Amino acid sequence: PVGIWWVEGLSEANGWWSALLGGLLLDKGDAEAALMAFEQAEELGPFWVRDRVGPAQALVALGRIEEAESYLLEKIEKGAPYAGLRKELALVYARRGKEDEALKIMQEGIVLANNQDEFAGLAVRDLAEVSSDDLGIRLGERLVLIGHAGPVFSTNLAVLYYRVDRKVDCRRLLDQAEVMMQKGLEETWEFLSPRCGPGP
Repeated sequence: PVGIWWVEGLSEANGWWSALLGGLLLDKGDAEAALMAFEQAEELGPFWVRDRVGPAQALVALGRIEEAESYLLEKIEKGAPYAGLRKELALVYARRGKEDEALKIMQEGIVLANNQDEFAGLAVRDLAEVSSDDLGIRLGERLVLIGHAGPVFSTNLAVLYYRVDRKVDCRRLLDQAEVMMQKGLEETWEFLSPRCGPGP
């Protein structure tokens, strides 16, 4: 229905192509066609969309927020361990004004994330974008209290502090991020330098 080349007998491969097409259509802004492609993928090879957030993002883009919430809850309740599903659900909750639920589920996503610093940094930024700077800051401050720190997270939280005129907090986090980035570069250099051999 959405222009996929079908290979007879390879429905799982066609499911993969449908999921890929759904993502491309969503990136182009055609949420209706994207949703159709994701639905095809689900029929042809459900594992291609099992942990994907694309169907929920398409539903949100179409203004079908409650359906997006149901879709994400169903995937999570079926045991999908993907952090992105929780992040997307947190954003849906934030859009619906369910701030406490948004903060709780976003924290669960951060725990599951492979790169917790990047995930947390994007989480505070994205919550601020779909709701308010205050909600992004509330998440950031909760994470700081439990010891979370990282250059991406600290930088994005610093941006939110700047936007609400909390310049002292902004400066403190930027300084922390700079130290962490320098330390990371030094550790990488110390690891690679003896292994790469002498220079030219």
